Amino acid sequence: MKLEMLNITRKFSDKVAVNNFSFTMCEGVYGLLGPNGSGKTTLMRILADVLRPTSGKVLVDGINKSDMGEEYRDLLGYLPQDIGYYKNFTPQKFLEYIGALKDINKKEAKERIDTLLEIVGLTNERGKKIKKLSGGMKQRLGIAQALLNDPKILILDEPTVGLDPKERIRFRKLISDISKDRIVILSTHIVSDIEYIAKEIVLIKEGNFIKSSTCKGLLEELNGKVWSITINEESLSDYEANYQIVNMIRKEDGIELRILSNQEVDNTIGIQPNLEDVYMYYFNERVN
Repeated sequence: MKLEMLNITRKFSDKVAVNNFSFTMCEGVYGLLGPNGSGKTTLMRILADVLRPTSGKVLVDGINKSDMGEEYRDLLGYLPQDIGYYKNFTPQKFLEYIGALKDINKKEAKERIDTLLEIVGLTNERGKKIKKLSGGMKQRLGIAQALLNDPKILILDEPTVGLDPKERIRFRKLISDISKDRIVILSTHIVSDIEYIAKEIVLIKEGNFIKSSTCKGLLEELNGKVWSITINEESLSDYEANYQIVNMIRKEDGIELRILSNQEVDNTIGIQPNLEDVYMYYFNERVN
């Protein structure tokens, strides 16, 4: 399957939330990475058929989604930032309700619910009220509802916000496991969410497509731009004024700085970049 975004623009009054955005996806996990307010959610809502673009179009295997109607929505699974659970429902009842909304045959829905609760690790919680579930459990339930119709396009908008590190790891493994035969689009501003599972990372800033590459490719582009130096306290203000410091560690022998710079900084040593460096390089305005 091929999902194409062609010159997508979305305006709200005089504000351009997404600007002439084009990109093509096939099966696998794609990480949509950008700061808050960069247009990620607007773009995801357009892909989820919740919002219409001001201009541009979305194609599935060459067919405009606007011409597909219900056929396009049948391909979709969507986990928005705020899903809005009925707190007194149980996971079982909630998924049955979603199955009815998606017009899934009752017998098929029951079998699918059993399978999904097992996949997301909620079989033992299927009879508990949702208001008693942890944040991580609610997010896993959100994944289950998005997968209920066995979608070929799975859209996840900031899915790990509020999760602890253990739940983040579990979530990433789950997404990786289910991505083999579907397009998974995961929007986030948290680099660790996509560092190890994304087939390709798409950078978006102020509604504009910046670039896309594999994690390895993005890191290679920053070779020779990340520097380390240990300084004394008296020198810190000068470095903060003149360089983009992305990390600072106070040690017994001084303050170790991690610096982003296009040119070599005197008395520093070059170090290997990481994805946080990539984020800061493209989304923080100041790079020397």
